[in-house]
Amino acid sequence: MRMALFLVALAALGAPALAEDVLVLKDGHEVKGKVVSRTEKEIRILVGDGEYVFETDEIEEVRMGDRGETPPPEEKKPADDGVDVIRLREGGREFRGKIVAEDETTVTLKTENGALGFEKSVIEWIKKDGEIRRMATPEAKPRPTPTPEREPRPDRERPNRERREGRQPSPEMKRWIQACIAHLGSEDLGVRRSASSALLSIGRLAHPALEEAARGDDERIATMAKQLLERQPNRGNRERNPGRRGSQLERLAKELALTEEQKPKVKAIFEDLSRKRREMAQAMRSGEIPREDFRARWEEIQGATTEALRGVLTEEQMTRYEDYIRRRRGPGEGRRGR
Repeated sequence: MRMALFLVALAALGAPALAEDVLVLKDGHEVKGKVVSRTEKEIRILVGDGEYVFETDEIEEVRMGDRGETPPPEEKKPADDGVDVIRLREGGREFRGKIVAEDETTVTLKTENGALGFEKSVIEWIKKDGEIRRMATPEAKPRPTPTPEREPRPDRERPNRERREGRQPSPEMKRWIQACIAHLGSEDLGVRRSASSALLSIGRLAHPALEEAARGDDERIATMAKQLLERQPNRGNRERNPGRRGSQLERLAKELALTEEQKPKVKAIFEDLSRKRREMAQAMRSGEIPREDFRARWEEIQGATTEALRGVLTEEQMTRYEDYIRRRRGPGEGRRGR
């Protein structure tokens, strides 16, 4: 840069004193001469017998002497040689030949190497018959709309839906459920508890097999199956079989030989127990009752239920009732938490 300015200064010393153009550079230097061309990137100035080029980034101001205005940047125009030209937006590439076809979206140019097709969206301008025609700037493409998920075919979805609803477990699941039910009759308490946990985690899929086991001849398995059906969360059996609670009361009435006068009183006691159990479960889910306090409060409610039954049942019926509860819990089940 310093060398260029030095040469410019030397050339200016030998130039005649005429109205001169002046380039004021950003570093404070001035270059006097005649601006011969200007583009967006550079300005050429003739100083004496030499022509110098300055990038527009280096120039602060251009003063045009007695011509009164700065020449606008020169725009490169295609040569008018009777050849059609297509200039692309990207990279400024130009293709020369003869335009032989054009429609709303494409232009076909015949060249020495054959016909080329161009989409108008990639073309900056077209020169045809000596006239330049600029192409409209393409609009931004909208984001593609997400394709909605294809709805499953009913004939393929139905088996899976039925399995989720507990009506049709897979063959492998059926075998696992039967194995767990068989272990409910184990002499080992740990095995029984593991089988119970597995069946509870399976949920409604295990209901049909548990209901069948509850009607079976094996007393221990039947008792455990009934207990698991009662403990199942969100089970749909009660809605499908609204008489389940009534059938249990009927079995209890038969077991205890309840009189007609005792039946409505016992039914009211157990309905109150069910209501309190639901209220406690809701209170525990909402945080009103800490989980660690649930068992103690539930035992209090069960104790109150037992006392209420003592006021209705005879001593012999109470003995049968306690024996009935022990059989429902299964051997060793009543010792948990003690």
